[in-house]
Amino acid sequence: LLLPDGRTEVIPVRRLLCARMRKTVSLLPDFCIPRRQHGPALVGPFLHGYAEGLPLLAALRADRPDVPCHSVAQSLRAGFLARGGRIRTYLAQVRARAPEPPPSVAGFRGDVQALLAALCLDFTHVVDAFLHHGVGLHAAQRIGLV
Repeated sequence: LLLPDGRTEVIPVRRLLCARMRKTVSLLPDFCIPRRQHGPALVGPFLHGYAEGLPLLAALRADRPDVPCHSVAQSLRAGFLARGGRIRTYLAQVRARAPEPPPSVAGFRGDVQALLAALCLDFTHVVDAFLHHGVGLHAAQRIGLV
């Protein structure tokens, strides 16, 4: 697990075997995103900084200064955007109405802005929104936010 202050930690993950399905299930803590070493405390602010206009690598380095290259940031952004349709489906199931779309910005940045606006509706901080919706999205669709 990579923490916002640059430290890394190994956390124990309890694994269970489903006797009926013959599959292993990992019981992750709420602050973890399945199959990612970057948690909501890093991914949320990174995407928010990018949506606000920071260059992609600068947005990630704001919370993880030791990131070695641009490909990590590209991978996180691509993972988030690849789940855009499923995130919108999940949000439509848990909300009565959709939020107003943000001002139109072309390309990846505009797509990230629109998804973040939908996720962060009724939340004051992006990390809180990522924690809340990350758990719900994983429960509903078995995917993480990124």
